[in-house]
Amino acid sequence: MRFGWSATRSVATLLSWLLVAVVPLCAESLTIKNRSPLPVVVQAATVQGGMLIRDRAHLVQPNEATPGISLPGNKVLTIFDARNANRVLIQVPVAAGNEDQTFEVNPDPNSPTGVRLDRVPRR
Repeated sequence: MRFGWSATRSVATLLSWLLVAVVPLCAESLTIKNRSPLPVVVQAATVQGGMLIRDRAHLVQPNEATPGISLPGNKVLTIFDARNANRVLIQVPVAAGNEDQTFEVNPDPNSPTGVRLDRVPRR
């Protein structure tokens, strides 16, 4: 069977669409470790195409961590009190990047919420 110009063009178009579809999925991974004595809920969100996209909420017990959270673009991390899901403890923006990032929820007696979010430097 001989392929003509239209078949070659169709294959090239299909490959370019696959490339466009896969590239936005490449994003850094965020990990949040809970170093506080309280269980917390971690949720990340991003805006894509004018729509808010939320990652699933992760319950993080003390001294545990979330699995890698991968969302494209700039993100907002929201940390909730696990005992009272309406209580936002921390909400911070995270700029998009090429490298994985790790954050820790640490106790902070000077904060009104009792915790703070610290970025762990890469080694």
